[in-house]
Amino acid sequence: MNMRFEPSGGLHGRLTAPADKSLSHRAALLGAMASEPVRIENYLHAADTTSTLQAVRALGALVEVREQEVVVRGTGLREAREPEGSIDVGNAGTLLRLLPGWLAAQEGRSFTVDGDDSIRRRPVDRVAEPLRLMS
Repeated sequence: MNMRFEPSGGLHGRLTAPADKSLSHRAALLGAMASEPVRIENYLHAADTTSTLQAVRALGALVEVREQEVVVRGTGLREAREPEGSIDVGNAGTLLRLLPGWLAAQEGRSFTVDGDDSIRRRPVDRVAEPLRLMS
């Protein structure tokens, strides 16, 4: 039996996804790379995502945590500040995997990424090897 359905037309409305750790990390990092302020609604406030906000602050982004949103005023894609010490990722594996890709594009600067004892035991070859090949 074959059936044909005609398009119903466009969809309209607003969808609010639940707060999500993975999306919160990525939104904060993209905000830090932007040259205009980025408003992030429904940011997940947890230890790992707080590490992300602290990391982007260490790189020069301004972060304002409000009741219903986080506002990140980034440094721009290639203008991250070189911090005096290491960038602490805590136990945030997503941050450990994503952050070095952005930092690799910061010419003339070097960065040390560190974390807690647990994160130090995680394998990082799949991140480190491509970065080594870039140099």
